[in-house]
Amino acid sequence: MNDVSYTVLKLTNGDDIICEVDYERYDSEASLSQRVFEIQNPLLMVATRRVEDDGVREGLSLSRWVEPFTEQKYFEIEKSKIILTANASAGLAIYYEKCLESHDEYIHEGPTHEELEEIDEEEYNELLEELDNNEDKIYH
Repeated sequence: MNDVSYTVLKLTNGDDIICEVDYERYDSEASLSQRVFEIQNPLLMVATRRVEDDGVREGLSLSRWVEPFTEQKYFEIEKSKIILTANASAGLAIYYEKCLESHDEYIHEGPTHEELEEIDEEEYNELLEELDNNEDKIYH
């Protein structure tokens, strides 16, 4: 069984990223001497704050970390560049997966012009109205 989990890495340059790390690779004695972590699908984590009438609202934005500049899927980070590692919470893991799906659809599988024209305008307006009526949620 492949033991892949979502991990938050705090780097010495100040970046916080969430990514997939295959820890099974690092469980053997031979790999303990390796000086790098191999990661994939890294997303940069940026905390956001907004002051509103009822107080401060905090949010989280996830964006591509390296991929806009390369088609490479796996990256190596020197262990000396990592301040800490932590397992992602269940909520963050779900958000991470949704962001990966969204980025992938946008970059690789975006709708065609014909598909965009087929969107039912009434359904679109209903979705917008639903979003407007739900003030407790923040969408990114």
